Amino acid sequence: MSLTPSNKTRFNLLADIPTLLLLKSFDDTFKMRPSRTNTSTMKIYLSTLLTIFLFTNLSGQANLSEDFESYNDGDMITIASDDWKIWTGGTDTPVTSERAASGKKSLKLVGGKKTDVYFPFNKRFTAGSLQFSMDLFIPEGSNGYFSFQGVEQVGIVWSMQCYLDNNSFFRMVDDTQVQLQNMYPQDQWFNISVDVNFESHLWRFYIDGECVGSYIQENETRQSIASLALYPEGEKALFYVDNIVLNHVGKAKAMNMAYDASISGVVDPNRSLGHNSLSNFVGLNGEERNFGCRVTNMGEKKIKNFELTLQTATETSSQKFNIDLSIGADTMVVLEKGLVLDGEQSATISITKINGKEDENTCNNSFPIQLKGYDLHPDKKVWVEEATGTWCGWCPRGDVYMNYLSEKYPDHFVGIAVHQNDPMELPTWMGTVGGRGRSKKPQPSSGLGNYIQGFPSAVIERTETMDPLELELAFLEHVSQAPQATISHSARWDEKSRELELTITTKSLSSISDEVKLIVGLTEDKVHGEGNTWAQSNYYSGGARGQMSGYELKPSKIPGDEMVYNHVAKMLVTDFGGEELEFNGSKNESIVVKTFTQKIPKDWNIENMHIVSGITIGSEVVHNANKSSIADALK
Repeated sequence: MSLTPSNKTRFNLLADIPTLLLLKSFDDTFKMRPSRTNTSTMKIYLSTLLTIFLFTNLSGQANLSEDFESYNDGDMITIASDDWKIWTGGTDTPVTSERAASGKKSLKLVGGKKTDVYFPFNKRFTAGSLQFSMDLFIPEGSNGYFSFQGVEQVGIVWSMQCYLDNNSFFRMVDDTQVQLQNMYPQDQWFNISVDVNFESHLWRFYIDGECVGSYIQENETRQSIASLALYPEGEKALFYVDNIVLNHVGKAKAMNMAYDASISGVVDPNRSLGHNSLSNFVGLNGEERNFGCRVTNMGEKKIKNFELTLQTATETSSQKFNIDLSIGADTMVVLEKGLVLDGEQSATISITKINGKEDENTCNNSFPIQLKGYDLHPDKKVWVEEATGTWCGWCPRGDVYMNYLSEKYPDHFVGIAVHQNDPMELPTWMGTVGGRGRSKKPQPSSGLGNYIQGFPSAVIERTETMDPLELELAFLEHVSQAPQATISHSARWDEKSRELELTITTKSLSSISDEVKLIVGLTEDKVHGEGNTWAQSNYYSGGARGQMSGYELKPSKIPGDEMVYNHVAKMLVTDFGGEELEFNGSKNESIVVKTFTQKIPKDWNIENMHIVSGITIGSEVVHNANKSSIADALK
């Protein structure tokens, strides 16, 4: 259980070894990287560590610690301990003996179960210095998340959020601003630690004792720490936590560095949208990616020039920038050298010189980059359903990214915007929101709401749910895969009766023995209306939440007659889970033709409508899809 500063401070040598190491590395006088899974290595360090503990001033002892060893396997943490709490609306999480960094137990957090717990520190820290560390294990392909809450009541101030993505990158986020990004190891225990100097507003971050980045916290509201929150965000979330240690010292000297510059972000300056801000540059093979680097002056002296170096496995190039950068200011500079996408690549951009001198704080000088190029499979089209609504202030983001992908990949992207609680809602397609959170396996017939827990959400081929801004990477992963079957459309339209006859032809490209189902629907572009329920809420108004393809220039409530809604789901012709097709499983190529007749309401514009279809093979996953304008299908 956790131990309060007043009367329960405990020193557990193995649990606190990382803290001893890190506290010394914070002072840049002692650096070691013991493996958290190698106990023999730990023993080698033991005598040295005892000497450090006994004879070195560590500027304070452990105020709080938690190693989970006092609980039983399977104990729900907030029931077994009064020191852990459940976030309002969340659920508990168990202690497990499945794995541990040291000892036999850890805390397990799994996504999709509304798990949301936090560990109060029994005090709000705003001065002096604070060192926090914990061990994490994130299986390959999974993701994790934790945050520091800035006041005793959670949900008011997020001092810092750490998103540990499933691609081995993590992001430290301050409100909506990414302050730093770097890499962490998956499928093994690692130690992540934070050193906060409240006097200098300096936050430094370490992975296994190596500094991976730092930033200056300029917002006084977030210049505080009161609790640790653990939240397995999304269906892919799975992580284990062990050996939580917090040390606080009431007084600390301000750290003054004459020359200190940081790279706080790298983007492609030629791309305003797409997967462009997570150190992970993706696109089609043969496309060039350029690098815009945001450099911040964190030192005590003015910067007149600095040098950036781009290094790959095969080449290194450097460029000098003569820019006056005052104290605390930042600038975006673009490297002349770019890289052409060609499969998987990695690179690092580093600050190598400031005013011709070495940077006094190398912790924040390097920025790792991963690049990956894909090929579009000619027969593959990707089915994407977006959950949205006019009442949702963040949903302009979904509109922007759905339009972006539709315009960039018109022959491969099948987008459907499914609205809820507005004039465009389609209950047969949406169903009940939040069902997947209550069930380990979604029921295909229950609607899109079974796959989501919030708005906006994008569901790709009914395999995973994500924020729309993450769509391009997932899309490219899916669109490069060869399908087992293709779909084509034709149509007949009777203007007088407004009857639309749809003919959907599914052709197998190989022998299929599993059950195949066909999903068919109609969407409409350029939809608009008048009245308050048609008005789009817009949290990007004013630009405080960053740019969003022009939405930052629009009012917080965009009148309905000024909005244009695209990809709107208008009709689900089959069941949500689809209608069964009978294939001849013994043939490599077989064709099944289905015909549907629907009456189109008079206020639907047939010229702006599309036929969308998808097939599932042996599961609820949409294996392949197609989209045709009705005008094209009539030809």
